[in-house]
Amino acid sequence: MYGVLEVFIDTIIVCTLTALSILTSGVWSSGETGAVLTLAAFRTVWGQWGTYILCIAIILFTYSSYLGFFVEYRTSTEYLFGEKSVKYLQWFFFVPPILAVTLPIEAIWSLADMAVGFIVIPNMVAILLLSNKFFALFREYTGKLKQQKTSTR
Repeated sequence: MYGVLEVFIDTIIVCTLTALSILTSGVWSSGETGAVLTLAAFRTVWGQWGTYILCIAIILFTYSSYLGFFVEYRTSTEYLFGEKSVKYLQWFFFVPPILAVTLPIEAIWSLADMAVGFIVIPNMVAILLLSNKFFALFREYTGKLKQQKTSTR
């Protein structure tokens, strides 16, 4: 249920408020895109405080996303390759933030998009490896449901 709430808050509330901020501030036709456009909208509405609000929001979003990705990648890596492989993954996650400060924002977003895409690979492998167990648990669950229906009649 937390996952559903998280998607709702992010997609419906945060994205809608960001879009409304951009549209109502009048900066949507400035030619800017992405974070720069959002920064211009917040600055137009709230002045210098808008810059601080957006910077804090971006820092929190980035930090929580990075930690979430680390946990997801760590869990997948540990399941697929064992506990010893996790130490290599930790180094892999340690280096990008250091390198990111030297990259343009477009490159950083491209790397983040690739990281989101790459998690599909271990997830698909895990889904394939766990499919037999899933179907066994699913059959057991549906069997219990059928049993409950017949016993209540």
